[in-house]
Amino acid sequence: MQGLLPGFIDNQFDRQQRQGRMFATVLFADLQGFTSYTERLMKSGKSGAERLSRLLNDVFGSAAEAIHRRGGFIPYFAGDAFAGLFPEHLAPEDALYAAEEIRQALDRLNVEIPLRIGIDLGQVEWHITSSSPHTWYIRGEGIARAVHIQTMAPANSIFLSHDYHARLQGHGGPACSPVGECYELTSLAAKEIIASSPQQEQHTASFYPIFLTQRFHGAEFRRVTSLFLAFPEDLSIEDTDLLLQVATAEIYRREGYYKETDFTDKGGLIVAFFGAPINTGESRRMALQTALALVNHPALANIRIRIGVSTGPAFCGLVGNDWRRQYIVASRSVNLAARLALKARVKEILCDESTIRDLGADTREHEQVQAKGFQYPITVFSLSDLQEVVQKDEILYGRKEVLDAMVHWLQQPSVQCLEVLGEPGIGKTFITRAAVKETGNVIDWLHLQGDPANTAPFADLDQAWMENTARHTDQRVIDLIEENKRIRADAEMSPRVRFERLQDVHVRLFQIRQQDHPLGLFIEHWQDLDFATRALIREQIVQKKLIVMCTSRRPIEEFASLEGDMHHVCTLEGLGHEGITILANTVLQGPIAAPLIEILDRAGNGNPFYTEQLLLYLRDNQLLTREEGAWTVKESELVLGGTLQDILLARLDRLEQGVREVLKSASVIGTAFELPVLQQIMLAEGTGTEDLPVQLHHAEQAEILRSMDELSYIFRHSLLREVIYDLQLESRLKQLHGLAVDAMEIVYADDIGPHLGVLAEHSEAAGWIDRAVHYLEEAGHYALRQYQNQEALQFFDRALAHASADRHYALHLAKLPAYEALGMWQNAVDSIEAILETAQVHDGRRAELLAALGHFRVLLGAYQQADDHLEEAIRLFELQGDQPGITRCHRDLATLYFRQGDYERAETYITRSMVQVDDPSEIDNQLVMSLALIRMNQGRYIEAEQLLYNDLLIRHQTGEKQCLVSLYTNLGIVQNEMGHYKVALSNLEKGLHLAEEMGHPLWISIALGSRGLVREHLGDWKNAMLDYQQDLVLGRELQDRQGESIALELMGSLELRQGLWASGEAHLEQSLVLSQQIGYRKGQVKAYLSLSRAKLIQGDAGLALSMAGKASALAREMKNRKLQAQSHLIIAWILLEAGEGDQARSILAMAEEDVMQWDDPAMQRDWSLLSARTLDPDRRMAVLLTFRQQEEDREMQAEAAYQVARMTGTPEDRELARSYLSRLLDELPAAVYQYRLNQLT
Repeated sequence: MQGLLPGFIDNQFDRQQRQGRMFATVLFADLQGFTSYTERLMKSGKSGAERLSRLLNDVFGSAAEAIHRRGGFIPYFAGDAFAGLFPEHLAPEDALYAAEEIRQALDRLNVEIPLRIGIDLGQVEWHITSSSPHTWYIRGEGIARAVHIQTMAPANSIFLSHDYHARLQGHGGPACSPVGECYELTSLAAKEIIASSPQQEQHTASFYPIFLTQRFHGAEFRRVTSLFLAFPEDLSIEDTDLLLQVATAEIYRREGYYKETDFTDKGGLIVAFFGAPINTGESRRMALQTALALVNHPALANIRIRIGVSTGPAFCGLVGNDWRRQYIVASRSVNLAARLALKARVKEILCDESTIRDLGADTREHEQVQAKGFQYPITVFSLSDLQEVVQKDEILYGRKEVLDAMVHWLQQPSVQCLEVLGEPGIGKTFITRAAVKETGNVIDWLHLQGDPANTAPFADLDQAWMENTARHTDQRVIDLIEENKRIRADAEMSPRVRFERLQDVHVRLFQIRQQDHPLGLFIEHWQDLDFATRALIREQIVQKKLIVMCTSRRPIEEFASLEGDMHHVCTLEGLGHEGITILANTVLQGPIAAPLIEILDRAGNGNPFYTEQLLLYLRDNQLLTREEGAWTVKESELVLGGTLQDILLARLDRLEQGVREVLKSASVIGTAFELPVLQQIMLAEGTGTEDLPVQLHHAEQAEILRSMDELSYIFRHSLLREVIYDLQLESRLKQLHGLAVDAMEIVYADDIGPHLGVLAEHSEAAGWIDRAVHYLEEAGHYALRQYQNQEALQFFDRALAHASADRHYALHLAKLPAYEALGMWQNAVDSIEAILETAQVHDGRRAELLAALGHFRVLLGAYQQADDHLEEAIRLFELQGDQPGITRCHRDLATLYFRQGDYERAETYITRSMVQVDDPSEIDNQLVMSLALIRMNQGRYIEAEQLLYNDLLIRHQTGEKQCLVSLYTNLGIVQNEMGHYKVALSNLEKGLHLAEEMGHPLWISIALGSRGLVREHLGDWKNAMLDYQQDLVLGRELQDRQGESIALELMGSLELRQGLWASGEAHLEQSLVLSQQIGYRKGQVKAYLSLSRAKLIQGDAGLALSMAGKASALAREMKNRKLQAQSHLIIAWILLEAGEGDQARSILAMAEEDVMQWDDPAMQRDWSLLSARTLDPDRRMAVLLTFRQQEEDREMQAEAAYQVARMTGTPEDRELARSYLSRLLDELPAAVYQYRLNQLT
């Protein structure tokens, strides 16, 4: 990543210079009011973070370019400020010009908050530490003086020190006005900038661990723990080097982010963050452990360090550009940590309450500190130790045997999927996390959590990779994550191409991560994953490339068809006495008496969540007492009964009314909710939000809510949310859902797309039908733009259920792209016919509908109906002068006639469509393929192959994976016809692999059938038949009648080759009927030819001749010369077997030109052998003896030997023929070889 390391430092490191001093001009700039501005945007969540990111990139990007183009450099971005250093060899006015250019750039960009700039000069020293990874720092009076000058400047002004102003004299001095001890710049003459470009730094990897740089991205608000370490300014270079070496090692060890070492008038400050960019879930603990390790480190015993730690929401993100960029963290909380470090005594750690809460920290209250940006004094604590706190989710509650069984299953080579099922609250997540921990040394686990808010394809997987790869430094993984970000950011990319590329990235990530250890996915909320992610995961399971452990309340449909030992189900039952005892000990933090255990067992039914709620209820209502050191019940006061809901309601009733109302509103938003939405709902109801932070804190203390960060909360269990939601009257719920719609429209106004589905749900629940239909329709279109076709169909169907009749046309039409992408062609036809039958449509709409209906009927093989629809659509389009509509119809007619074998008409329509396009890359890929296949059927193989190769190059450049699927597959088909079987197989497998990755059933079907044909030619009949059988299954699932016909013909023909007469003929008869029904003439010809051969071998020459004659007639109608030649060869064979040599000779003469036109060795061999049999006996024998010597063509050799044996009848010739035929039969069980052997016998 360019710009992470200042060019100055990179150059010094390259020269092996580790320290130095220089006189420099220093520009220091600061954004005024940045902290309060950040706080305001924080309320807008993600959209606020993006807005702040744009502002900071405008400011820092403009500053970086201006400063670097003038020869200076920026050491670092300090949240809302930065310094630019200009070494003394530069012209003194360069810093001033850079400052003015920054100011002008921000004016042009309409930056919302003011920037003030101070410029001074002085000595600066720099150092690069010896430890690896290296760090560096820059300090000196020049920087401190510029900071001081900046503090005196008003908004949007540039102040110069007296010394700097004096140095400018004689350099075409700027216009300045004296202001106290400074000068304010008022005007500046233009000065040309020497053209330059960002430096390509060489040594970034020497200064930043890879696990950090791969996480530098994006912009967001998240909860971060800041650690500032203060040390004396006069610390020696050697001790500073030692301090930085120890500090960075401790920070990186706990996955923290060392940002920089800064220097103020009070000394040095080491700045580090935990929770950004890497969130381990233990950021506070990691920060405090780091602080304790540093103050107690023996190597730092004589260094006077002080540490401040604070936790809170902050803006986090990568800002700047290729000139200089840095990952920054900025907020009031960051400022507080710096203030605490400076306030602490030597070797003391001061932290705020947010950092130490619930961590088992040994502290003493220090005092209250008034910090900049905080309205009230902050209570701070002095940390002395940190206890290890056992988390409740680390306790098994007596389920060790269940865990052992799960671990055993996961370690079996055959197991790919483990479902952990159970009722809500039974402890599924606890035990699966324990299984992950137990198997972590042999399985590389990735935690994947479905989030309904993630509406883009594979978004949950994106998050899982980012959370999981912090410890992985494989450059291939880093590169793929970067590629994934670039793909998502490319606004010009089509939805389909974006989807395909994202899918490809995730497949490659799976492949890389599977190389060293088995890769496991631990999945929560499977039902909330998008369809694309679920399909990809299932495919990885089926291919045995992934181990999946998934929690669910009920069996997962996608796993039901997994085979045998591949799939295990673990259904969790309730806790026994041992588990209940452990749970109660944990909640009450003390031993439990037997009577209490009996009550909990009876009332809680072994459900851990229910049991916990019972314990909390008993504790909160003071129904427990200690007897002989153990907790038990006050029997006389105990009244315990009812359902879980009753217990939860009793707990809720103990909360203050304000807290209960907040929880009721929050329950309507969802199990997880964002604070800005809740605030808007409360404001809309006229309820003040001043007490909201306290109310939410009380809900956390009552263990009903859990804070995910300062802006979002989640109910501790979905059952809690459901009980609170169901507590409210239907009329009140409708009102709150309506308020939720209004609130979300305000909060997410800048980025409403991902929230459209949720807005639709709230609108439906509010009874706002019109708005629900609007949002469902918009959500459907948004899903289509994300290539989320299944989701789009669901949204459109829900909209249709509510919409008035006048909306049906648009909604049905909107479903068609999704139907086509998913291969649901009959559904598309049904949808179009529903419009035509129920809606009044004008000619423009009717033309569109008929064109679409024709298109899908072509795909289904209903050719006559398709022809009628398309011709009528063209007529209507011509009346309206709609040329694009006409072109679409021509494209479908070209496909239609190609499929029927009418290549002349097909080519006519292809040409008409192609002449409308100037750019070759914009020509429809389907047209190119159809033209190539026409050339193939005309015997013009080289032209066909070249057409496909040319388009393949174009589609590789544009990244259209769908086109690559079809091109590789058709290239394999052409090469198979050319007899280039190995290269054909390679290309077909490429096409099949891509089709499977994309989940495209039509092209999987085509590639399977075509691969089977190549395998058949190569003699791999077993696998060829498996391919044909899978092809048939897919064709029937797709209702693709032509595909079904082809698969049946391939199966039947192969079965006849093996002598499986009954099944082969049955399959061919089925294929023939289907081909006749849909007008698929090529399919009819192939079926007739295969049946003709079979009947001849079985001795029914009359029927064989009849079928071969029908094949010949159809081939002649199609003008398919290759099929004509094949028909003639079979007819000649039949005639020769019947002793009609003269007629056979005539037929072979007709076939000669067509046979020789094709580079088809098998067809030319058959023609040569049959032609030899028409010669007079002497010439026939001479030719056959020559053929019998051809060792390189063993088929010709065996057939020639057979014909010689029939002519001579000698034992020697018969034995030789038998040996040749037996050898072929051993290699390939072809019925024709057995037929020949039988005749010799």
